[in-house]
Amino acid sequence: MPWKIIVFILLIIALFVLALTIGFGVDRDDGSAAQKRWSEALRSRVEVWFGVRSLGRQDFSPRSDCRPRDERGELIFALDEDDACELVIVASTTRIRRGELQLIQGKVEVEFEPEPASDGEPRPIPASRELSLLPDAQKKLPLTVFPEGGTLSIDCQGSAPCKLRLQ
Repeated sequence: MPWKIIVFILLIIALFVLALTIGFGVDRDDGSAAQKRWSEALRSRVEVWFGVRSLGRQDFSPRSDCRPRDERGELIFALDEDDACELVIVASTTRIRRGELQLIQGKVEVEFEPEPASDGEPRPIPASRELSLLPDAQKKLPLTVFPEGGTLSIDCQGSAPCKLRLQ
């Protein structure tokens, strides 16, 4: 009988941490910046516990033809008009790496081709998505990379240079 109480308490704690992690009730515009920072810190800590981290500069192979450059702490990809580049995302011991590509300027087509899973199972990742800049909306492309890595292709389309931010 006491084990049921322990399981119930653990379930309540897990739900509380999950609610804090996903930012339950944090997106209010009441000036709760400190609470948002605390929630983000907790969310990133929980992601580390479960083997999830953000994509960073270290994840891109030095052999890639257009590595991101660091601008004020943000990773930026810049391409000339009608230019294309292929980035190799190296293998890692981290279970899942996540990021979002945000288009700052131009129009691009982005394709991510994951390496085959070591266990042979297919990964639930969309292979190709198009990202284009709209005047009143910010478009972001979520990117999920498994331990095996993969190849990210960026193709700048049109007559203007393209710029993407990795968040």
